[in-house]
Amino acid sequence: MTTWLERREKVEQHALAIERKLHASHHHNTPGEHAAKHIGLPHIVTRNIKMARVPSVNSVRFDDVVKAYGATNILDTLADFIAEINYSGASTGVLQARSRNTVIPFSSIHVFHKIKFTSSPTSSDIVDTIHVRAEQKDTNGRIIPSRFNTVLVHGKESNSIHGVNG
Repeated sequence: MTTWLERREKVEQHALAIERKLHASHHHNTPGEHAAKHIGLPHIVTRNIKMARVPSVNSVRFDDVVKAYGATNILDTLADFIAEINYSGASTGVLQARSRNTVIPFSSIHVFHKIKFTSSPTSSDIVDTIHVRAEQKDTNGRIIPSRFNTVLVHGKESNSIHGVNG
């Protein structure tokens, strides 16, 4: 909950910064210039995922996923996902009960450090990329800091048990 509140506060601060810039550009226009247009709410854009065939890291144990990538709820989230796939259309209560009773029959997962997006399934032009990389050391032993992009995902199901509705 704390992490969610911190992220919400950052989004609100960013929105205020944009509003200040728009307001400042509106007041600094010379007589012949047009004022900056209000950008409004973001529009939903469908992207197509383009994944590498080979994972960046093979067989990362769940404990290491938590430590290296900060995915503290990986098992619960995976159980939720499996329940949603297996019981599509079930009520939130049923999904939560099924999720609690889901047994994960493996102890490690493959990790991909980059997800690329194209504008259409037939396009090869990359329009966006998400980076996920744990802290690591280069060949000289220097630490390369971790990198985790923030991603907002618009769910397809209105009764989803993840994130905000819709």
